[in-house]
Amino acid sequence: MKMSNYHVINKKITNHLKRDNYLGDILLYEVNSLKDLKLGKDIKVFRTARHKNDMPTIFTLGRFDDAMRDAITKISESGTSLIKSKSNLIVSDHLTVIGDNHKAFVIAFLGGKKHLIRSEIKVDQKGNFVSLKVYAEINKVLKPKETFITEKVEIYNTDDVNEAIKDFAKKKVKGIKVKQKKCPIVYCTWYYYGQTITPNDCLVNLKEIKRRKLPLNTFQIDDGWEDYVGDWNANKKFVNMKKMSNEIKKYGLIPGLWTSPFIVSKKSEFVKAHPDWILKDQQNKPCIFEMNKDHYFIVDITIKETWKYFEKLYRRLSNDYGFKYHKLDFTRAPIIANNANYKNKYITIIEAYRNACLSIRKGMGESFFLMCGGLYDPLIGIVDAQRTGSDVLSMWNAVNRGGKTLPYTMKQNILRYYMNEWWYNDPDSFIVRRNKHEYKGLKLSLGLLNDEEVKTSTINQLLGGGLFSISEPLNQIDDDRLNNIYHVLPLKKVDVEIKDLMYVPRFPNEIRINKQYLAIINYDDRKKLVKTITSKDFHQDDKSYSLIDFYANKISKTQIKVMLLPHSATIIKLTTKNVKHINNKGHYLYA
Repeated sequence: MKMSNYHVINKKITNHLKRDNYLGDILLYEVNSLKDLKLGKDIKVFRTARHKNDMPTIFTLGRFDDAMRDAITKISESGTSLIKSKSNLIVSDHLTVIGDNHKAFVIAFLGGKKHLIRSEIKVDQKGNFVSLKVYAEINKVLKPKETFITEKVEIYNTDDVNEAIKDFAKKKVKGIKVKQKKCPIVYCTWYYYGQTITPNDCLVNLKEIKRRKLPLNTFQIDDGWEDYVGDWNANKKFVNMKKMSNEIKKYGLIPGLWTSPFIVSKKSEFVKAHPDWILKDQQNKPCIFEMNKDHYFIVDITIKETWKYFEKLYRRLSNDYGFKYHKLDFTRAPIIANNANYKNKYITIIEAYRNACLSIRKGMGESFFLMCGGLYDPLIGIVDAQRTGSDVLSMWNAVNRGGKTLPYTMKQNILRYYMNEWWYNDPDSFIVRRNKHEYKGLKLSLGLLNDEEVKTSTINQLLGGGLFSISEPLNQIDDDRLNNIYHVLPLKKVDVEIKDLMYVPRFPNEIRINKQYLAIINYDDRKKLVKTITSKDFHQDDKSYSLIDFYANKISKTQIKVMLLPHSATIIKLTTKNVKHINNKGHYLYA
């Protein structure tokens, strides 16, 4: 990869006043013409997104289509609907690429311990470029003579976008230990039972895991076990969580637990004991976070005393109760709170967030730490896994998210592929059941994917390259659907590369894996996808290869004609071996 016009931007700001001075957003870089970026015509943009529900996307400047709208339209905080924006401002997070595959301008943020950055691309009504601005989000008070130095942002031109993204991902973790633990294979209760989960439901599925000899090693109880969010004691259903964790251990599995430490129920003892720890707005009213159709207070994590509280809480849950796998949710709440008036104004919210999460990490010790719904940059080196997209539903189309469900979560997962350098990416639970009727009125319990769509969902799990979890009523799911887990397990680290990255359609449809596999996806609702694949789609050399289409059960030494029904997918394997037939492991996509 060749780099040119390389610069590192970081600014030093000193308060020369004799009084405190508030430091807000700092403008780091600005251009008002694409010529300044040394780019030609037909310009693409790779926009990264800050929160899991936000949509990373690749779009064309001057073309106000659905791909560009994905960069402007937001998914609601609940993840159930789209919020259409009239804004012509496209906001990108830690990485922004403008150009094409071989001539692009890169903005890469190497920090995240002290603050975040945002890149703002303004477009006109036709989607044409107007301006680019890059800000460091500081938002803290500087004491007299205090100096703040922003973290490093690289800007440069590149001739290879894929290599630039790999380089960015590696630089972010330079000198940081990541992914040291063995990645668990998890059963999660949420995506069928929701908050209705009971100890008996857990027992039924523990017995099924043993009876069916499923290759799972962790059993995670999700939301629904606790009395009040914020107190984190067992409710009347579960009574004793230590007893519950011991029951899980009897089946040879690691006990796992869901919590959401930065929000608290209005009815909790936490609110009575620590009313001064509740985050207030500028009118001194409690900031509110909505979750599962209820309203919660938010913990002011800038208050240092809360950090000790978090450490103590997770030491109790890990050591006293015995849960060694933790899924933490909604930790973005203090970051996105409207009109927040943080008590400690001498620390950035990112420094506070990182310290709070470090305290949690310290409390849980060597337990596995999955963050779901948290920030990305500040958690490198702290968490073991991170969710890459919105909550899944076992359906392709839905009334929410603009009519799409699986394509949206797949796009989020695929375009965050580079993060698997930092932790195990979590594409969310694998749900492939057949179920046309809601369980206890829960939409999330439905299983509406057809057999072709299940192939696509399975490949989405492979592309995650990390955490695998399944959320099914195991005593009811059909064998043919459940056996799809063997296409994904045992877990393998994958090196993902999106083919022709800057020219992908709205939903990326060709993804290379480990330079040996090519995933092909047909997102179209009506048309078949017909495509001929040769070894040139993998390597540009003269070696003799065999091509294998696992789902179609085809082998060829020259080329394979792929024919995919709407919503279907397949994986083509390239091998130098002379393959005459698919052996008894042929149904494994990684065989």
